[in-house]
Amino acid sequence: MDEINEVLQAEKEAEKIVTQAQKESEKIVSKAREEALTQVAQEKERISQQLQQRLNAKSKEMEKEQQKILLQAQEKAAQLEQAARKRMAKAEKIVLEKVLTADED
Repeated sequence: MDEINEVLQAEKEAEKIVTQAQKESEKIVSKAREEALTQVAQEKERISQQLQQRLNAKSKEMEKEQQKILLQAQEKAAQLEQAARKRMAKAEKIVLEKVLTADED
């Protein structure tokens, strides 16, 4: 009978050990999952920050290009305005000469 009790006691001890090992295993797996999720979240945040930095840099680059184009357009408009004034002055001079020569005839 003692042998049966010893076997039963050993089985109980073994079950306790197995149960304890399973709990520990679940804790380890759970912790590993949490750490993996944390790493994924951190990597996602890092990638998001890098993307935002790139977008900001590209936006600034585009703003500079837009300013450059605007300045070029303003310069071109000023040149066209100056050319138009010269042509207007030349046209006024021609009309005035025509009027003056017409009066002499």
